[in-house]
Amino acid sequence: MYTLEEIKEVLGDDYAFKQTKTIEEVKKILETGEMADNNDVPFVLEAGNLDVEVFIYFDEGMPPFLGYYCCVREDGCWESYGDLEDRVNLDVPDLEAEMFRVLAKFAEEYSLSFFVQNENNTYDSHNNETEDEEDMEI
Repeated sequence: MYTLEEIKEVLGDDYAFKQTKTIEEVKKILETGEMADNNDVPFVLEAGNLDVEVFIYFDEGMPPFLGYYCCVREDGCWESYGDLEDRVNLDVPDLEAEMFRVLAKFAEEYSLSFFVQNENNTYDSHNNETEDEEDMEI
């Protein structure tokens, strides 16, 4: 398994941590239930063929809450995987490192690669999609 520093070096431009709101702004949204814009994805970590997003969920009659949402890149397009069960903790010393930990756990759990998708991973069987062996590279 790669460390955050190693994956950044190996992936280069295929690695990005994007932040559209501060942690303080997100905490205020959670407290008040009000958001000035409709951007409900304040943090995104893209690492090669995988990404994890912190999503602000608004369910009618309930206070807003945070969740992780993952996508896998297939043939150059992002395919939705869905919600993860991990709780989002904004009070960690390094949110980027925490999001990478969650993404690496997701990759390991579903036999996914930051670099290529292989025909025997559980994500593909989950979505009934596979890739030809000749398309795979490491």
